[in-house]
Amino acid sequence: KLPDAAALAPYLAASTCIDHDHPAVAAKAAALAPADASDEAVARTAFVSVRDAIRHSLDYQQNPVTRRASEVLAHATGYCYAKAHLLTALLRARGIPAAREPMPAPAPRSKRRCGWARPIARAWRCRLPPA
Repeated sequence: KLPDAAALAPYLAASTCIDHDHPAVAAKAAALAPADASDEAVARTAFVSVRDAIRHSLDYQQNPVTRRASEVLAHATGYCYAKAHLLTALLRARGIPAAREPMPAPAPRSKRRCGWARPIARAWRCRLPPA
């Protein structure tokens, strides 16, 4: 059974960092897939888009340090958390409830990988597969 609308409201709201109401973020979300596409198709397309089109700031030694979803989209760069903000914003803009997961505890330095917190479609408790 899906949670009621009131329980999902926090996972659809805009915030300082997850600014899905920004015109550029809303336009990108609309362009991801046709309006009648399934939520799963939109989520997969959004995930691949952010994974492939947004450079990880540390890997590419890029500035500026972005935080808001709109900044990440504008500069096409961001750290893990910033990429997660953009992915969460794209999903919310399409009406898919989502939240950024907290990062797991850091692994020993030799085994450390970017955990890039994946948004969860809370209504369906589904996770996107790792890339």
